[in-house]
Amino acid sequence: MTHIQQMREQCQAEQKEVLNLLRVDFGWLFWFRVDAGKAYIWDVLNLDESDNQYIQASPVFWAWWLNQWQLRDTELLNNLRMVNGELVYQTPLASGQLSRSCRTLSTAEHFRIFYRFYHQPNKLQIFPETAVLEGIDQDIRQSKQFLIIKH
Repeated sequence: MTHIQQMREQCQAEQKEVLNLLRVDFGWLFWFRVDAGKAYIWDVLNLDESDNQYIQASPVFWAWWLNQWQLRDTELLNNLRMVNGELVYQTPLASGQLSRSCRTLSTAEHFRIFYRFYHQPNKLQIFPETAVLEGIDQDIRQSKQFLIIKH
């Protein structure tokens, strides 16, 4: 099995675990990610309406966004613990240790509320790297060129 296949299997297993914890289907998670991605474009990238629409159509942006989402889901799952039969989230510290403070996520609804908060676009400390921005720019240029040719 190649490294890429191993990573793909790990991502699928983690997604399955998240879906189980949320008690939702893939459609709910898919649209939650899309809506959060659009909110990130509007709230964080803060571009004009035309560029926002082009970025929303960029495969490079969505590949980056889904990769960032997966990284955050992995981090989230790594910080979940069962304590006295209840699921808790322990905040990671800069030292790599987990803090003593935790949030009890006793029901799927509690986990969904926490999950929404955890992935809140305007709270994320992420920004596309230069190579990603260049890829998005290329997507935008191709989209605009296609529109010019089409008309």
